[in-house]
Amino acid sequence: MNSWIGDEMAEETKQFKNTPELYVRELHWRIALHREYGAYFKKNDELLGLADRMRKKLHKREVGDISRVTLHYLFAKSRDTYQSIQILCKTGFGRDALILVRSLLENLITILYMFQNKEKTEERITEWIQCDLRERKILLDTIERQSSDFFKIKRKWLRKKREIRKSYEQLPEKIKKKQGWVNKGYEQLAREVGLKEEYIYYRTLSSLAHSTSASAKGYMRIDKNRVVIQAGPGRKSIPDALVFSHRYFLMILDQVNSVFDLDEKENIAEHKRLYSIGGKDCQL
Repeated sequence: MNSWIGDEMAEETKQFKNTPELYVRELHWRIALHREYGAYFKKNDELLGLADRMRKKLHKREVGDISRVTLHYLFAKSRDTYQSIQILCKTGFGRDALILVRSLLENLITILYMFQNKEKTEERITEWIQCDLRERKILLDTIERQSSDFFKIKRKWLRKKREIRKSYEQLPEKIKKKQGWVNKGYEQLAREVGLKEEYIYYRTLSSLAHSTSASAKGYMRIDKNRVVIQAGPGRKSIPDALVFSHRYFLMILDQVNSVFDLDEKENIAEHKRLYSIGGKDCQL
């Protein structure tokens, strides 16, 4: 039998003997990971189910103001990011899942800051949209200066040129001069919404997102003066990705439930109780 799998697992998948090895390898990992982290996968899938119930409730609501429309979008985006994290974990790619955990945390910080103060919510969201329109204009100018077709991206953007420039001209002067949506940066935003410690974790995840030298040891090692590449599925980082993605997505659902009054407070509280680091129901 292959050295990287046990005899029992090999027996379970021997029916795939004529299947490409890469597929069989993935199947073995799915089985092994489900045995090891099955309780976590189950709880994360249940949270995804809660999110979809909330989504169906939102389908029956009227559109509402700009703040609610924006939260609809950030909720939908976070939901798909969360599911993508689960898929990566179930196939043994925990380190790549952590990159998406970082994105999920960014969404959480953004949502909490937007809705932190009801009197400032509309102003903050309006500026968030306006700053994006400004960035589109800056990107359009950059694309126009490219001599190549730039994989057809240039033609796509040039078709929108008139619309982008018209939107830009209507922006307030203060927005045109801003360097970003908020001048504070994510570190200060995290502090303001009570996620100071989470931002420290966000910074550690940045080393994975930006492929720094600090993350190199997870992908290679030196053995007898030779480089051994450690690529492919494995167990590394899966517990962190599962626990923290659940934590952040649950906080997003809590905010969505609060803003839209979806009557899911008890279910959200139940998820908080059942699933915790070192909790009796899901313990690594």
